[in-house]
Amino acid sequence: MNHLSTAIIGLIISFDLSSASERLVFVLSGQSNAVGIGCDRENLPAELNDTFPNIPIHATINGKSAPWESLRPALTAGDGWCMGSELSLGFELQKKFPGKAIAIVKYAYSAKTMYFDYHAASATQAAGPDYGNLIAEWNSAMSSKTFTEDTITPAGFFWMQGEGDCYNPYASVYGENLKAFIASVRTDLHAPNMPFVIGMIDSIGFPQIPSEINNVRNGQRDAATSLANVYTVETSDLAIHDPPSLFPYHFSVLGLVGLGQGFAAALPSGVPSPLKWNSRATPSLMYPTRLVDLLGRAKSSL
Repeated sequence: MNHLSTAIIGLIISFDLSSASERLVFVLSGQSNAVGIGCDRENLPAELNDTFPNIPIHATINGKSAPWESLRPALTAGDGWCMGSELSLGFELQKKFPGKAIAIVKYAYSAKTMYFDYHAASATQAAGPDYGNLIAEWNSAMSSKTFTEDTITPAGFFWMQGEGDCYNPYASVYGENLKAFIASVRTDLHAPNMPFVIGMIDSIGFPQIPSEINNVRNGQRDAATSLANVYTVETSDLAIHDPPSLFPYHFSVLGLVGLGQGFAAALPSGVPSPLKWNSRATPSLMYPTRLVDLLGRAKSSL
């Protein structure tokens, strides 16, 4: 299924764009590129260097949680300086669904696998710990919400994960685990047709294990072609940190901006905005002092 194809989305609650009492809630989750190591914030486009009071976000990032707050470059739950794709994602979703109230729930943790951490429950094993934490994040967000709309619609799930599974035997079963994960998330969020958007892992991030990368990427494609309302976003052209030897598969601020834009564009309803800041041809961005200070901690969380 092409991630930019159009489709009619049937949600558990009617996706009525004319309703004034509906809040569209989107989920962002995964591992380090979902966390976002966007610490070169001096490269953030000016239009995003702001606080957006109309876009509340509830987040747990690398174990640090914060209740609902306004979307902004550095969230309370985050590092305090670095940022992820949620900023451009929220900005683009607001443009994509004009007149609609939106919100974001984020749960992301570096160095997590589908195989051990995010896997759904099955007949032979309990759900992984981070799967449970993800659902707990959603439940906490819904129980503590400060917005007052009558209808809350789980309107989309954005998933950036898979690098941690690029090893055997995890890679060979990634596709089946991902499909089970999608089905389980839709069940637990009571949204059986919720759109699910997968960020494809970088095809050149792990040159030492190309076969396992391909297994994971093929599993991601298979989920999109075999399940309804599942879409993929290619990330191999997104800007990564320079020098890449330190972060061979971590997006820079401009890469994260492009990821958020790609996520929003992949949703089949509304009018997508033109993509910007999504080319690896962007001039190299050297690490600022703040990022150099964080290298040891960030590398230890891969």
